[in-house]
Amino acid sequence: MCPLPREAKQLDASRSSEFAAWMDRNGLSLTTAAEALDMTRRMMAHYRTGSRPVPRVVALACIGWETEHAEH
Repeated sequence: MCPLPREAKQLDASRSSEFAAWMDRNGLSLTTAAEALDMTRRMMAHYRTGSRPVPRVVALACIGWETEHAEH
């Protein structure tokens, strides 16, 4: 297995911190975030801590969720 380029690792870390910020900003627990994205609580924990990279589609889903739930 070849190592990821530095840019890819930085992108993963950036998405992880953005994911954690999304949860905090919207007052979501691991359980409520999992329900919002129709995923498992375990994956939310992985994404929040950075132990697994946040896929682009999940990052986009967070943006869409936040847009739909924005208070006007």
